[in-house]
Amino acid sequence: DDLAVALSAISSRAIHLNQFITRFRTFSGLPPPNRKPCQLHDLTDNVYQLMRQSVLDNGIKLDNKVVYSQLLMVDGGQIEQVLINLITNALEAFALLDTHDGIDQIQQITLESGHLTDGRAYIDIKDSGGGISAAAITNIFVPFFTTKSNGSGIGLALAKRIMVQHGGDLIYLTNEDLEKISVPSTGACFRVLF
Repeated sequence: DDLAVALSAISSRAIHLNQFITRFRTFSGLPPPNRKPCQLHDLTDNVYQLMRQSVLDNGIKLDNKVVYSQLLMVDGGQIEQVLINLITNALEAFALLDTHDGIDQIQQITLESGHLTDGRAYIDIKDSGGGISAAAITNIFVPFFTTKSNGSGIGLALAKRIMVQHGGDLIYLTNEDLEKISVPSTGACFRVLF
């Protein structure tokens, strides 16, 4: 009996290690961006069309606000993957919300493209969920850090790495950041910077 328990534990551990190695290979094997001209609004529209039905199936509203667009030299597939990862994270966060708290709030995810005063273009991915805890904010871009019981911890780290390889960045806008730009500070807001 002890041998069977030990072999079962070894087998379980081997499966988890294999999953870890697969996730690490995905993270470390990111190819360099294959840059081509792409309109900013085309990126958000493609992702909007791709994710719209999935988001609606979860009872959540998805908006695509094009405030500004410009021609960018980016790997469209990689940038779309960043946006998909962020929308997927928002969907998963909504699934974790306690819907029995008596608050009737519209569940919504918004893609909004714009530009800063210094000319850099950005896409904000905002949701009306519960936001990210202050304790987790400092680690959210660390590879393999996760607050989800079944999360891999590579989605945000991979998204950030893609943006850095494009010469941009991926940042989390805190409530204080949002208040400075007069945006309501409910939920989470990630900014994809070009």
